[in-house]
Amino acid sequence: LRNHIESLFLEGMSWDNHGDWHIDHIFPLSKFNKNTPVSEVNSLNNLTPLWKEDNYKKGNRIQKE
Repeated sequence: LRNHIESLFLEGMSWDNHGDWHIDHIFPLSKFNKNTPVSEVNSLNNLTPLWKEDNYKKGNRIQKE
């Protein structure tokens, strides 16, 4: 997990300033069916670092590339 998130860091992101950025679910938790396996919801392919402000703006929408 750590290596995956680090590989996606944007300029200025580090573990020292975690809190200024969040680990975001690309496909939001609220959009999954309640019976979706946790392993799918929290798969590495669904996690990415995102600046806190951008994460708040994104809300529960699906992140666009």
